[in-house]
Amino acid sequence: MAQKKRAQVQLSPDVYELLKEISELGGVSIGGLLGEIIDENKPSLQIIRDALLLAKNQDQSNVLNRMQAILTDAQQLTLDAQKEMNELRVKHGK
Repeated sequence: MAQKKRAQVQLSPDVYELLKEISELGGVSIGGLLGEIIDENKPSLQIIRDALLLAKNQDQSNVLNRMQAILTDAQQLTLDAQKEMNELRVKHGK
């Protein structure tokens, strides 16, 4: 397995507090939580990259389809996160 890379991210205070709470409830570090979220969203990131490459190369015929795919993926990710939050609540009796 390739060695993981590090990246610094600036967060707004409210997002930081939310991530801190989630990480504490899940028993993971904020960095670990963010790494997991980003890794799980790799397909969406690839779609965004592909759409930007299409736009940059002036081939905008497929951009709308790609953007629709991004929105669909984002909706699924939201549903998955909601499911995970519910599972955490059940696990912690809240």
